[in-house]
Amino acid sequence: MDLTFKHAGSDVQLQAVPGSESIGQLKARLEQATGLFVRQQKLIFKGKVLDNDSATLDACKLGPGAKLMLLASGGVSSSSAKVRRCLLITCIHMSVSNSCR
Repeated sequence: MDLTFKHAGSDVQLQAVPGSESIGQLKARLEQATGLFVRQQKLIFKGKVLDNDSATLDACKLGPGAKLMLLASGGVSSSSAKVRRCLLITCIHMSVSNSCR
């Protein structure tokens, strides 16, 4: 089934998601699509938070074309963490290079 998520003012589309997939597996897909860590994701469907990560999409009554909200619960996204890690490595490298002159 195809699903649409409202996140940060835009739509995120996931296609061909099987109904047998768990909420936890869906969150892992969303981490790849948005950079938002699984532990920071809050999914809302028809006004209810989908917080049982082992429940299947079928059990949550999600059908083709379902529209959900994806909210961030705080912290940094995985893409932001990667950028900060690269900056830190660059700063350390520059510091070591300058002290060896």
